[in-house]
Amino acid sequence: MSTVKLNASSGGGSVALTAPSSTTSNAAVQLTLPVNDGDADQVLTTNGSGALSWAAPVVADNSISLAKMAGGTDGQIITYDASGDPVAVGPGSDGEVLTSTGAGSPPAFEALPASGGLTAFDSWRVTSTIANDASPITSNWERDDSTNGFHASNQMSESSGTFSFPSTGIYYIYFQAMHYSASDNDHIQNLIMFTVDNSSYSNAARSYSSMNNDDGGNLYAHTNNSCIFDVTNTTNCKVRFHILNVSSLNSEASSSANQVYAHFMKLGDT
Repeated sequence: MSTVKLNASSGGGSVALTAPSSTTSNAAVQLTLPVNDGDADQVLTTNGSGALSWAAPVVADNSISLAKMAGGTDGQIITYDASGDPVAVGPGSDGEVLTSTGAGSPPAFEALPASGGLTAFDSWRVTSTIANDASPITSNWERDDSTNGFHASNQMSESSGTFSFPSTGIYYIYFQAMHYSASDNDHIQNLIMFTVDNSSYSNAARSYSSMNNDDGGNLYAHTNNSCIFDVTNTTNCKVRFHILNVSSLNSEASSSANQVYAHFMKLGDT
């Protein structure tokens, strides 16, 4: 008998089990049925020796092809949520990158932080010549308003010669002053001084120059210095500029050219 036919318990129709035309090596194949009817969505599997049982379906490694995957949105990727369930992420917007959002949530597409250029740059100058000492230089500051003056969108603020920063970060600060006198001056000095508590100021940079005038006319010199300042708090971190230890000397300033001036450049985050 090659076919076993089972008639429907009521009504018409039947179910038949038909043996193959031949078995491998003409073996006598015996299949043992499970002891129950299994659970929903289980499939009938074999142990390779004829014993059948109910089991959850298993997808073999490397058996899923693109054609078998469900349709999605162009640009999406599949990842997992905090529960370990698959979730689609994306597609994001042009120029965004996939960024970790930390444990417990899927990654997300986000814009890259600003980079590759200056995020904060400013240039200030003194507009009126300074006679003798100025410690600090408290007046006649203006932002460089020359036609070719460049300023990034984040700018310094100034009050009575005290400069505040637009954001925290690592800043490069440059200060230069131009001097002239008809007398000798042994140690013309300029200083960059900073505070981190909005109260006590310390030296950040110091430079010296001198004049030995032997012809009676005006002699010219300049002083310049620079420093790196880690601005960790925009309320407490500030900077001032000083010209010291001079007599019968002028520090020549101008409203149309940088002669006594300071540059501020943000190099990166603190």
